Amino acid sequence: MPTRITDLTESTNITASSFVPIIDNNEAANSKNKKISITDLRKFNYVNQQNSSSFTKHTPGLYYFGDNNDGAGNFSGSITTLRTRISASFASTQDGVPVIKNFSSLFISRSVVISPTNRCRGMLIFVDGDATISGSLRMSGRGAKFTGSDASFTTINPPYLGDYWSAQLFPSASYLSRVFAVGANGAPSPSPAYTTGIAGSAGILGRSGGGGSGGSGNSPFGGAGTTGTSFSGGSGGSGAPDGVSPLPQAGAQNFGGAGGNSSCSGGAGNPNGSGGTAQGAGTGGLLILIVRGNLKIGPNGSIVVNGTTGNSYVGGTPYGGGGGGSGGGVLYVYYGGTLTNNGSVTANGGGGGTGNSPQGGAYGGGAGGAGTAIISKLNTAFPAGN
Repeated sequence: MPTRITDLTESTNITASSFVPIIDNNEAANSKNKKISITDLRKFNYVNQQNSSSFTKHTPGLYYFGDNNDGAGNFSGSITTLRTRISASFASTQDGVPVIKNFSSLFISRSVVISPTNRCRGMLIFVDGDATISGSLRMSGRGAKFTGSDASFTTINPPYLGDYWSAQLFPSASYLSRVFAVGANGAPSPSPAYTTGIAGSAGILGRSGGGGSGGSGNSPFGGAGTTGTSFSGGSGGSGAPDGVSPLPQAGAQNFGGAGGNSSCSGGAGNPNGSGGTAQGAGTGGLLILIVRGNLKIGPNGSIVVNGTTGNSYVGGTPYGGGGGGSGGGVLYVYYGGTLTNNGSVTANGGGGGTGNSPQGGAYGGGAGGAGTAIISKLNTAFPAGN
């Protein structure tokens, strides 16, 4: 006697390629028993039944609008109270795994800033409904000090996005939206003396920006910037001091590491190099926002993965270069409904630090290169042929 389906052992390791037994009523009696893959069953449900939202519970990675596990993300009200909520909701470990959120809807009130508590390897936010951003969603200065790795996904049907950076890493290199392990190049050291720093190269189509080099004062050779990674824009080199050879660590460290050191103006990085006055620290990070419904960015709203400005020159002598800025990160924003964008979506590099000369303000550091900032509409139904 055949084993009944109800008597079969339950599978606890379901993947997109797993099969489910079905009965095909359109077939003859001797061929009614069929099977369908999880992937094709999902397509059938979306295309033929026109579901309006993702399933409440799902095998991780099968649905790219999340599982609503974090409920409605309503970040409004008292700023003091919100700081505690945001710190708990977006907690991260330094240079650790990405922050992952699955909201049924998202609302960020004006003046509210959403950012991980520590620099980390990305922030991925899935919204199964509408999103309104009147405040700021940021990975500026939150890029990770970590070796980069290639990743990719598609705006049509990105599989395994729910499992990102665990067992699988956006598994196919053939998808449309890339996040490259190696970003744009950092700027070389400027020469000769009395030279403004060089800007880092701009990243395009999934590459972060390179770090800027420091300016050269009375001494040549401000520090070089470094190449960006998938998790960070490049770090900036230090400015060259007046009449003194730059320190051996004038160049920035690789993989989103520290900015270059000098006695007058350090480069932006994780952390900033020594010397000068900092206007902030860090590099641009990785941010992916996928919204099933409508996306509204208010006049004061922003989604940003910008780099940080290099340290400004501080010293008693008249000539010195500014520190190089760090590169912008990688930003993908997708929406399924309508877009109202009255704000900003940017992956700018940080500016170069201010230099010094009797003529005032010359020999500044080079700016970090801009990273990738893409905002685009996606398909909310799975194509039958995909």
